[in-house]
Amino acid sequence: MRSYRTVTSAFVLGILMSMAAVRGEAITITSVTNLGPFLPTGINDAGQVVGFGPGTFRGALLYSPGSGVTDLGTLGGDMTPLAINDAGEVVGYWNPTSDLSSYRAFSYLAGSLTDLGTFGATDGSAAGINAAGQIAGYTYTTGDLAQEAILDSGGVPIILGALGGAGGSAAGINDSGQVVGGSFIDGTKAFHAFVYSEGNTRDLGTLGGSDSDAYAINSRGQIVGYAYIFGDQAYHAFLYSGGHMTDLGTLGGSLSVAQSINNAGQVVGYSQTGSGQKDGFIFSAGVLIDLNSLLPANSGWQLQQAVAINNLGQIAGDGLFDGQPSAFLLDTSASTPTPEPTSLALLCAGACLLAVMRRKRLQPQ
Repeated sequence: MRSYRTVTSAFVLGILMSMAAVRGEAITITSVTNLGPFLPTGINDAGQVVGFGPGTFRGALLYSPGSGVTDLGTLGGDMTPLAINDAGEVVGYWNPTSDLSSYRAFSYLAGSLTDLGTFGATDGSAAGINAAGQIAGYTYTTGDLAQEAILDSGGVPIILGALGGAGGSAAGINDSGQVVGGSFIDGTKAFHAFVYSEGNTRDLGTLGGSDSDAYAINSRGQIVGYAYIFGDQAYHAFLYSGGHMTDLGTLGGSLSVAQSINNAGQVVGYSQTGSGQKDGFIFSAGVLIDLNSLLPANSGWQLQQAVAINNLGQIAGDGLFDGQPSAFLLDTSASTPTPEPTSLALLCAGACLLAVMRRKRLQPQ
């Protein structure tokens, strides 16, 4: 027969689990917009989505609510936009040669394309841009062993140096000018995620494996990316916050990657499922959710990856619609669910039980 202590512990555990459920956040997809056959790379708070088109020639595309998809034109070669800020300024890279052997950074604003050059090296790319127009990216000089992460402010690029190894790259930047990316570590073959802030670079570490990389940072300094777990047989999405890297897990498979985070701390990316399928996810209020589970069974969509999320909770990504490759824009809402009567009863019972237990402990023996 179980002891009173064991029964009480089990009951209290059940109460705590109910309390955790009450604290959870319900995510609802309120609409899905089919953006057509292109691959999104970024979104801003106006709901504008930037990306590139499929096919032999890669074109820069911009979706704007009410206007649809616009071709941004070309500087003479393939165009790959990678980010957009709230002013609608787009940055990325383009290939001036048909064999795609070289690349140069570009920006687009109000109908005008600008060649940003190579940031003083042989090749260069812009990967992120903040509200002040600061650009994070990378350069490569012929003869160098690897590319270098850079931060460009007002046309003055600086090489971040990152973690001292033979190369790295920057992928994201927030409005405080903090830059994230990945770098080889000096004296090793390991590649680690880093954050650069006010002249200092910090190694974010891993989830127990050898390598990691960071893709995005929000206004609170929270960072997302992926990191290998112990044994290096799998990599998982991570959230780095308050000096600690948290494993966000997977949707049942062995692999996941976090690609974007908004200022509320909602994270999006993709994960392998238990069946080996690639599905987009959102991580919100401590819970990893398959975006496909939030759609009606007859929606026609398979949401394969979520690429970016803005501060309104809108999510851009790509997948299949009726079996055809398509980009999507999701409008979502988040709410705290009302506790069910059972949960309320458990909470009240738990409070009473804990009070009784405390009172018994205080009584003289």
